[in-house]
Amino acid sequence: MGVPLRVSLGTVNFTDFLRVTAEKVSNPGVIVYETYIDTPVLNYNFIIPNLDPENYIIKYYDAPTNPSIGLLRLELIVNALTNEYAYGRLFYYVGAGGVNPVDGSNSFTDPALALGTVTGIFKQGDGFRDPSTEYSINVDGDTITLTYDVFNLDEKVAVEMKYPVGISSSGNSGIYSGRVDVTASTYTVLAANKSKRHRLVGTTATQVITLPSLSVLAQDSQFLFDNTCGGVAKQVTILIAGTDRINFNGFSNTITNLTEIWVSKGEVLLLSKIDNKWELVLDYKGIDVAQRFSSQFIGHQNTLPEDGGLYNSNEYPRLAWYIKNILPNTHFFIDDTIENPAWVHPTTGINTNKYGQFVFKSDYSKFRMPNTQGLTEKGLKDFDNYGTDAGRLVDYPGGFQAEQVGQFTLPDYLELFSGGINHYTTTGTGRMRMITKVANNGKKNIVENVGVIFLRKI
Repeated sequence: MGVPLRVSLGTVNFTDFLRVTAEKVSNPGVIVYETYIDTPVLNYNFIIPNLDPENYIIKYYDAPTNPSIGLLRLELIVNALTNEYAYGRLFYYVGAGGVNPVDGSNSFTDPALALGTVTGIFKQGDGFRDPSTEYSINVDGDTITLTYDVFNLDEKVAVEMKYPVGISSSGNSGIYSGRVDVTASTYTVLAANKSKRHRLVGTTATQVITLPSLSVLAQDSQFLFDNTCGGVAKQVTILIAGTDRINFNGFSNTITNLTEIWVSKGEVLLLSKIDNKWELVLDYKGIDVAQRFSSQFIGHQNTLPEDGGLYNSNEYPRLAWYIKNILPNTHFFIDDTIENPAWVHPTTGINTNKYGQFVFKSDYSKFRMPNTQGLTEKGLKDFDNYGTDAGRLVDYPGGFQAEQVGQFTLPDYLELFSGGINHYTTTGTGRMRMITKVANNGKKNIVENVGVIFLRKI
């Protein structure tokens, strides 16, 4: 049976028509509904009928005529999901360590128990426990306590769970309904908070968010993470649970199973469960990480200057991950002395002439930026085959090449003079001497230029 999606509009002051289309988030580009509304209108309501219970992209266009495509003015993601729950079982083995019960105890704690509602406990040999007299759950929702018995070594315990994974459609509410303010430096997202906007407003330099397990979520369950609200962390890390993965090919076509993703200041990230993986629903600004550009302002948000500065990898996890996992190892080098305040890119040894490269500690906990201050750019001799330019000592991106002057010829010339006895010849017209002049002594060759600052996106 199809689901009707109720849409409420406020005031629309378009001159001609408002064109409305609906597309499934799982199949964008395929229009499943289209209508034209003669505008202007005030408090206009309409229903999109017979939709599958999925999330939809609703687009609003300013159209000059009824059949025209029009100019896109607004795009929202709304849901047409019905109330539903997922059920699952958590298994525990007494004495197995970790979150499992200890032999002889009458309670155990597991954060996974807080992700839903416990609907039953089965104890091997005893059957289901009676919640009114035989077990209790503490107020935090993550501890189970037996009220009359203890757990015995090698005994198996099964806990049945109920997870809310759907909400009722309530009109055009955008890509989220409700919000969660995340202030802690570490936080685990609750399955019950799907479709909510998570405001990343931590007060520490780092913030790490762990996603709920995909196993307790329905298809197309979504979570919105918003780092535009004034949180301190420059880049928030989003971690997966257990063996879950994030399917994303924006960094490399060969790396599509990520264990983490990152949200910089000013960015918004929408993750959705598709089959057995997480997927990014909206455009992700992070695909520009490590890109280099010239600027005349050093304070651009989400950038670092190429001035050799030292940084913690956990404060800039996306850039650190990209350098380590995507860039070839010829594009950066390792040096465990980079924390020395007097450190500079080496001028002797194996890492000489690598001023334009990143530098890591061997444990990747810290890194230094390239140092391109005072330098200009020159294309490599061969972009596809490094190491073929004998005139460049480090023939890789970021390799330095010293200045030099190419071959040239200065003609000899003579000058008449009226006195002196050195370096002269006698001609029929008078004395002459050879002249040697030095121009621009000690100065570099400089072309006309404007000053810039080289920055890297994080």
